Amino acid sequence: MDCSTYAKELKSLEKLRCQYCGSTVLTYGGSTFCHICEGLVLPAASPPEPISEAYSMFASGKIADAKEALSGACKGSQNARLLFGAANIFDAISDWEYSAADYGRPGFMYENSNSIYASLDTTSKSKEMLYKSIKLLLQEYTESKNAEASYLLFAANIKLKRKVYAFRQLAELEDEPSKYANTVYAAEYSEKSAKAHIDSLLGKHVNSLYYLSKYLIHLRKFKAASDVLDAINSNVFMPKAAYLMQRLKLLLEETRL
Repeated sequence: MDCSTYAKELKSLEKLRCQYCGSTVLTYGGSTFCHICEGLVLPAASPPEPISEAYSMFASGKIADAKEALSGACKGSQNARLLFGAANIFDAISDWEYSAADYGRPGFMYENSNSIYASLDTTSKSKEMLYKSIKLLLQEYTESKNAEASYLLFAANIKLKRKVYAFRQLAELEDEPSKYANTVYAAEYSEKSAKAHIDSLLGKHVNSLYYLSKYLIHLRKFKAASDVLDAINSNVFMPKAAYLMQRLKLLLEETRL
């Protein structure tokens, strides 16, 4: 799979704003999937104000302020989409905190421990919000068979690594969300169909490059995976790609020992 052409195109893509988590999303044209929460982002969509503010804090490096804002926005909320968006910003912050660890530091690297512990705590908050969101989305979907709720249930369950629940939800999806969700599922669980699914989305959705890098790591094609991740991280704010690059570097270090 030669993705160099797609990677070069990242600099010239249009931008959308995710209505769930507030992140800036690159699109080849029209709707696409968020780089952070995986939600289906629609043109001209906008996030709730509290989520927009929290995301802006996170993107500008005000991590503590972002966490506080998210916790305040979610307190007592029964808005499934707000909880879903907040959970994914928490998750992105967790990835950012983990990737801040620098294993090239001399000495005992206490700073790295602080980064990792902070990441674990933030992950816990993300999971709490996702489970609350799932409960509300499941109620909505049971009552109305809402297509948006159905896809968000998949996205929340795959984020929590609830493989069985994510797989069950695949059967309820249609059209582009179905194609994309099947790609995510195949890539996350290294299914034999992953290559075909990823190929079908290259040049259509930027996130396909991220899943390509995961697939290449599964094949132990580390140099190729690193090249893809470099292209993403140079052009897209995608904390999970930065986190994956950090994990890949550690893996490469281990293989040299």
